[in-house]
Amino acid sequence: MLEQRIKEIIEVEIAKDIKKRASEVKKLGDVVIAIEMTDLNNQTWLIDCRNSPPSVKAGTMENPDLHVSLASPDFIEIYEGRLKAESAFFTGKIKLKGSMGLAMRLGTIIKR
Repeated sequence: MLEQRIKEIIEVEIAKDIKKRASEVKKLGDVVIAIEMTDLNNQTWLIDCRNSPPSVKAGTMENPDLHVSLASPDFIEIYEGRLKAESAFFTGKIKLKGSMGLAMRLGTIIKR
């Protein structure tokens, strides 16, 4: 059930939202963001802002511009606004690898 909710958020809600706000998302640059759910066998989704409109798909790639790792319950709480991403980062619930500047602007993509 949790895995299904994550898929719904990322593959439907976020995918639809970034297409609707493509010009705003495109300001992030030609970047790829990987979001990995550590409690779902490291299942990963890629948010690809290199194309217009930006796209979302399940999968991995070497050296994305930003790699975000977190547990799916924390992702849901952040997405639903019950947990601030900054607090999750400073308490170790989110691990980041790559562009910290991009990480600071990630709310452009992941917001409800």
